[in-house]
Amino acid sequence: MTSDPFDRLRASNPAPYGSTAPPLERVLERVRAEEHPVGAAGRRSRAWSATLVPVLGIAAAITVAVVAVVALHHHSATTTTRRVPAARRTHTPVLPRGGMLGSVFVSGIAFPSPEHGLISLLQCQPCRAGGAGRGTRHADWMASTTDDGASWHVARRLWFPQQQDLIFSGADGWGEGVQAGAGAGGVVRFFVSHDAGQTWAVAPSSAPPPGFGGITIASGEVWSLGSGCGPSGCTDTVLHAPVSGSRFTATAAQPALDGGTNVDVVAAARGVAYVANSDARALIFATHDDGASWQRLTPPCPRGAFGRLAAGAPSSLWDTCEPRHGNTLVSRSTDGGRHWRRLPIPFEAVLGVQPASSLIAWALTSHGQVVRTTDGGRSWATVWSSPRSEPAGMVGISPILTTQSATSADVVVEATRGRVDGHARYTNLVVYQTSDGGATWQPSVVALPKR
Repeated sequence: MTSDPFDRLRASNPAPYGSTAPPLERVLERVRAEEHPVGAAGRRSRAWSATLVPVLGIAAAITVAVVAVVALHHHSATTTTRRVPAARRTHTPVLPRGGMLGSVFVSGIAFPSPEHGLISLLQCQPCRAGGAGRGTRHADWMASTTDDGASWHVARRLWFPQQQDLIFSGADGWGEGVQAGAGAGGVVRFFVSHDAGQTWAVAPSSAPPPGFGGITIASGEVWSLGSGCGPSGCTDTVLHAPVSGSRFTATAAQPALDGGTNVDVVAAARGVAYVANSDARALIFATHDDGASWQRLTPPCPRGAFGRLAAGAPSSLWDTCEPRHGNTLVSRSTDGGRHWRRLPIPFEAVLGVQPASSLIAWALTSHGQVVRTTDGGRSWATVWSSPRSEPAGMVGISPILTTQSATSADVVVEATRGRVDGHARYTNLVVYQTSDGGATWQPSVVALPKR
């Protein structure tokens, strides 16, 4: 039996008991709405250029030698008298010829340290009949770097993360994803690594995945969620473990989440975590004693909205709500979720806030721009957007943002060429890294194998 890679991702995040806003579907709808094909103006420009070529050919032939001499002299002078810091080169590097064939989807990103980076890829090749036809094959890949992006190694992997669930604390990494390979049957499991992602092992748990609540780490503890349905109904179980361990266990007490798939588990400090369910009655709970007890708090999202909770400090919470109608709502609490303040945002939609402290946070907009605030969300500044030097059609479906601190972040862009069977013919990746709060970005190319 075969399936489309996007269907596999949807299957890893279903809505079995009433979710009104599957995250993947909303993101894909917004991305497709932003696509702008080359129009008549571009075609007229190319036609005008074609008319000028014969006329200018003779003049070009006469002047090319002079231009070459002047350019060579100018290049020699500038390279010996002026040095441009590498981090200020925000243009797209020259991409290699070819790339990975078929439909390619980035399913997870993590940077365990400034030198180490991991990018998980899901490939469908060949993709017949939209990926569901006879003869379609899927492959899971992991791109890794150990030299700060100067070089990348791409190899096959037997699992891929779901919903960007790939997170590290030093060399200790945790993830939730689908196990591939013969006989695996596409089973969702927890995974753990203690060598910066070089090797992975299945992490058992007292409640089975899929969890849908993400995986989150703070102060040496990792938290997640196990979900399951039985004869008596569906239940969610909050899980935690030391980051250096290898097994999830249920907390001593459990919040009354009433089932649901729009559930976030957020670690904030040692023993401190929050759980929010934006389905149904819009619930949010907090624990300050490692799950021995839970207190119900004021919900930040209206009923029926898809919410995404994040913590910038033990008592500093950020929440992104996507209501059924209208623009994205971003709220912030400075007292651990007791009270919330709606923040003004100067853009139509934001695909999740990633806070780095009580005042500093990053976010990716639906237009593919990275924005950042340093005053608790009162104002935002655009710190990254797709460089204008990138040719039309080179950028894939959407950039992906991952942050490490108040000043460090990475943006991964799928750079594509050509179209075939409804997807890109070739795909490579470009990673933009900043360590100064987005003032400058250093690009590096992940050359994907042509397989």
